[in-house]
Amino acid sequence: MMPRTGPLRTWVLSGLVPIGIVIAVIIGLEARSAGPLGLKQSTPAADAVAPLGLQNLLLGFGARVEAERSSVTLTMDDGMYLGPARLGVDPEDPSVLIATMPARLGAGTYRVDWHAVFGDAHSADGGYSFRVGQPSDDVSADRSGRRAALGPSPER
Repeated sequence: MMPRTGPLRTWVLSGLVPIGIVIAVIIGLEARSAGPLGLKQSTPAADAVAPLGLQNLLLGFGARVEAERSSVTLTMDDGMYLGPARLGVDPEDPSVLIATMPARLGAGTYRVDWHAVFGDAHSADGGYSFRVGQPSDDVSADRSGRRAALGPSPER
């Protein structure tokens, strides 16, 4: 004997299953892009105007990042690829990746694309843009300047 299915049960199953799938996909995408391990702050920040001569980017994450397994690339708005950055981890804060570009940056708009691998082998990807504009006498921040620019460290 086959189980009895009525119109209400069919409607509930046909309506809730697709809604549940959509919700699960949205939650999964949100967790991947803005999860606890994603980019928390950066210097220069997204859409900021940085001084001419900038060479180091600071990317602050929500966990200890592994420089040797991560990558940061920079592309100009005209599509010119500037190559991968040399990466290191801030010795005072292992959640901060220091990306040193191959040359000091001139005026223009730049796209940063990053892939970060964390101590627990999880990873995250993302990107943002910023502009380089006005010249500055101080193009390389000291450690205290980096701390002030990035703010307090995320909880570890």
